[in-house]
Amino acid sequence: TQRIGSAATGYVDVPADYYSFTDPATTAETIQYCDSSVTNIVTLTYYDNTDLTAETCAQAMLQNFQQDTAMDSSSVTGAMVELDGCEAYQIYGYYPADDIFLVIWFLDSPEDDYIHYVSVEFTSDHYDLFEMVENTYHVAY
Repeated sequence: TQRIGSAATGYVDVPADYYSFTDPATTAETIQYCDSSVTNIVTLTYYDNTDLTAETCAQAMLQNFQQDTAMDSSSVTGAMVELDGCEAYQIYGYYPADDIFLVIWFLDSPEDDYIHYVSVEFTSDHYDLFEMVENTYHVAY
């Protein structure tokens, strides 16, 4: 594995053969790594807007998932979970046409004033990537 991230985004382990790429739709603060298929992707970023909370970000994302016609509406779920010992809002959905699961966590960190965004996109045969992100993410190194 390799450790990716920054002090602002947090850190997570990804498989050693994943490589960094830049999605043109993201900001400079975004860190993304993927496999050679560019299908299994881990994304880390943060928001420093004090008018937002992790909860408001998660609610907005949940609405987006519910309105996304390509997503299986029965798969869309929101939950409170623990990520790195912090309460996190987890949003989950599945794109059946592409066999892609998308899981996003938003958390207010006690380490800083940022809202942390962590996401993993994976195919059904790469569920271990979800587990790796969930088990190795840390707000601080």
